[in-house]
Amino acid sequence: MKFLLILLFFIIIHGFKFKHFLLNKYTNKVFKNSKLITCHNDCDIFIILFPGYGKNPDSYYELCSKIQEKTQEKNINVNFLLIDYLFNIPLNGDKQSKLISNDCKDYLKQQNLTYTSLYFMGHSAGAYHTMSLANNMTNGFIQLGNVLNSGNKLPWDSINISDYNIPVLTLLAQKDGLINPFLADYELANMNDTINIDKSVIIEKNVDHYQMSDGNVGLSSMFLGKNIFSNIPLDEAQDKITDTISNFLTWPYNKTSYDKLHEKLNETKKTILEYRLLSREVNSMVRNIQYSALNTDFYHPFPIIVDKVENALDFLTSRAELKNNGTFIVKYHLENICNPFSPLLSKQCSIKLKGQPALLQHPKYRHLNVYKPITAKEINKNLLDKQLKNKDIKNANIVYLDDKECSDKTGTLDWLKDSVNITFVNHEKTLYIQSPVFKTLDYPIKEYSNLYYMKVLTPQLAYEIVSLYF
Repeated sequence: MKFLLILLFFIIIHGFKFKHFLLNKYTNKVFKNSKLITCHNDCDIFIILFPGYGKNPDSYYELCSKIQEKTQEKNINVNFLLIDYLFNIPLNGDKQSKLISNDCKDYLKQQNLTYTSLYFMGHSAGAYHTMSLANNMTNGFIQLGNVLNSGNKLPWDSINISDYNIPVLTLLAQKDGLINPFLADYELANMNDTINIDKSVIIEKNVDHYQMSDGNVGLSSMFLGKNIFSNIPLDEAQDKITDTISNFLTWPYNKTSYDKLHEKLNETKKTILEYRLLSREVNSMVRNIQYSALNTDFYHPFPIIVDKVENALDFLTSRAELKNNGTFIVKYHLENICNPFSPLLSKQCSIKLKGQPALLQHPKYRHLNVYKPITAKEINKNLLDKQLKNKDIKNANIVYLDDKECSDKTGTLDWLKDSVNITFVNHEKTLYIQSPVFKTLDYPIKEYSNLYYMKVLTPQLAYEIVSLYF
């Protein structure tokens, strides 16, 4: 028995040694395959770049070379080590990043690469896997197409940006269909909407997710349905990204860098505050929709009570009402679009209204004349037209499909589980939108007669759609 215990002990010890040997072999191979971009002068900032899923060092060579040139113009020398994960798969990215991070300083020392400050820079998954590591190991962090705090919208842990210990640049692409740029809302909220240049949050206009690397979708083609392709060429997009990153790295030493960075921070804050304020318009929108669903020939001041139902189950059992005293009670619920491939963050609006027949059967209103009630299609068009006009965007290709009418027999269930269909066809540069609706006729039970249910865009969703696609 004693012999077996001793044997087991030696097996465990050698097992650990063998595992350690394999891990060392892995990191050595990583650094051998990674690419250095260095200059002959003393290095002020050394940046270790962790690529996004399916990307390699070559995917970022051009961008990082531009950043190096731009910072040199401002008398700041920046060197890069572009990491090659070897096995760049989503499942083990956190473990790989930790192994590489633990050994990277020793590697730089072995190569006689000195520096004043060490930064991590990550793109997409590469940023997510290193954001906690950077906070404890480096002097600064640059994340492209990622956020520290997603408000639990993304399936991974969040970090409060105000608690982050080091300077951080969060650079989001306006046309990003994978990491929604409006996630910047949560980052700014963590800072009480104040501008802190050390915690820079910027939405880069007219840039898409893959232009933050080499512009190629590559192995990430599974996300092709979500990706939005920018209208600007790769060189122009990377020039914009280069300017922002170089300004972030040099602003403590260069007034022009500070001013340009501050201007972009203000633009992003303005965008997020505009977007956030639109949430206040939903109540009045629903009230106006009930008026337009009745659509009398002359304005009539109908008493309308708009009731926002927070809980989905409560909304399921709720219904619109027309009281004996002539008061309309309208219910609405904000819900996510039930499409895992949708890049959209904002919620759609599910509304339960009373239809025109209920109005014309009521003793107080049966004398009124009515026109054709508004459709969900028209509501969506009005919301998008308003945002397109505000941004002075003309000739946007949008196809508003006729409302999808759910059947009377199973309509409530079909309508509840359906969503506003929002589809952007990249090669056509065309957006298609269709809303589900459900109407009931006269039933023996009065409360369930003449209902008019619809799902439509919200002002926030319309704002987001225009920003992402046009």
